[in-house]
Amino acid sequence: MRLLKQSTAITFRAGPFLDDADGKTAETGLTIAQSDIQISKAGGAFAQTSAGSPTTTHDADGWYQCPLTTTDTNTVGLLSVQIAMSGALPVWEHFFVLPAVIYDWITAGAAPLSPTTAGRTLDVSTGGEAGVDWANVGSPTTTVALSGTTIGTLTTYTGNTPQTGDAYAIVNSGTFGNAAIKGYVDDIGTAGAGLTAIPWNAAWDAEVQSEVQDAIEVNQLDHLIAVADPGSIVANSSLWAALVSKSATPTYSSYVNTSDSLEAQRDNVGTAGANLTAADDAVITAIGALNNIAATDVWAAGTRTLTALPSIPANWLTAAGTATDFGAEIAGAVWDLATSGHTTSGTFGAAMNAAGSAGDPWATALPGAYGSGTAGFILGTNLNALITSRMATYTQPTGFLAASFPASVAAVGSAMTLTSGERTAIATAAFVTQMVESYAVDGVAPTLAQALLQIQQRLMEFEIAGTTITVKKLDGSTTAFTLTMDDDTTPTSSTRSA
Repeated sequence: MRLLKQSTAITFRAGPFLDDADGKTAETGLTIAQSDIQISKAGGAFAQTSAGSPTTTHDADGWYQCPLTTTDTNTVGLLSVQIAMSGALPVWEHFFVLPAVIYDWITAGAAPLSPTTAGRTLDVSTGGEAGVDWANVGSPTTTVALSGTTIGTLTTYTGNTPQTGDAYAIVNSGTFGNAAIKGYVDDIGTAGAGLTAIPWNAAWDAEVQSEVQDAIEVNQLDHLIAVADPGSIVANSSLWAALVSKSATPTYSSYVNTSDSLEAQRDNVGTAGANLTAADDAVITAIGALNNIAATDVWAAGTRTLTALPSIPANWLTAAGTATDFGAEIAGAVWDLATSGHTTSGTFGAAMNAAGSAGDPWATALPGAYGSGTAGFILGTNLNALITSRMATYTQPTGFLAASFPASVAAVGSAMTLTSGERTAIATAAFVTQMVESYAVDGVAPTLAQALLQIQQRLMEFEIAGTTITVKKLDGSTTAFTLTMDDDTTPTSSTRSA
């Protein structure tokens, strides 16, 4: 039984798949699908693997790759895998899924909590809790680090050296010691609640002003007013550059204050628009009129003519400009039209409508009302009895192939005597005429020609590889059909396989 690591994907070799007839021939052409791989977790019911499209390539001698996903191996305990394929004996494999830490311990040798010195054990309470018995700590004279360890109430502490000196004196000082510090903390309060009415002073003013000035200069905000030419430091595509430039990549250097500034634009317009030309006035008036058009003004016009429309160019509708089903949609719309709306004389609609209402021609009596010389009259007049009654006896016309045409027609089932020439012609057609190369499909009865060709090619054009016989066509290279022998060294039978 193999061991597996919990929730870990693996690919193992399943096999060998052997032929269910002889129990020894390797099956190398199986297609193993998801539903073929059945797994049972921890004794549960079998179900297909969670691998949607498993890669189950044949490896060698009937052994196949078989993947197991992390879902397949997510349960600790026995894992059984079985694969049953048509034409082959069933194959199965048993695994035992272990927790990751146990699997790593077994396979990598990393034993958990193993002592570095033989004979030592871990102290465990009767309740199963691990702990430390200080009496059992190795080398008790060595300093033991207790960082990160919470010590409970210390009942007796011995062996310490009393604290002396300036540092000890400060800690116990009434002015700077622990008690004094606690008093300061209490005065401040939670989240600084006790900090009220803090006095401001000139020194603080100077410090804040200095810090603000430093921040302004670092970010070059002082160049907005205090620097004569900010162009050298305004970055392309910045907000300041975008306000003064219309380029795709705004640059401050394109700004010309003599023409682009607000004052220059005001001078171009003039006081109360004095510099605007008559053409400018007309444009403004037209824009104003357009802004006052309502929908009712448009639809109130009795005639609305569109003018100056562009002409449609030749070959404007192309296959590239239309949907793939464009033609089918037009054809469908035409054939689905009601014939009642298209009955103008001379049109296809009128012709189709007339043909559809003409009725069933096979239900019309012959010759009926058909006039002399029409097809209906000729058929109805001449085919007025069974053909067999007219062919029982007949008079052969003079000079009408008298040498080869019999004087009378034999009755159905009567024996016919063939002439020597007729027998020769039949033999020639059967034994001299070349056959058309064709081979019957496996399991289908062949024609005489197919049977003869299959026998000929089986004897003359074939090759053997293992238990497979490949019979070739007349060209000597193309496969006509294949046979499978029961043994590759001492075969006693073969059967067609393709």
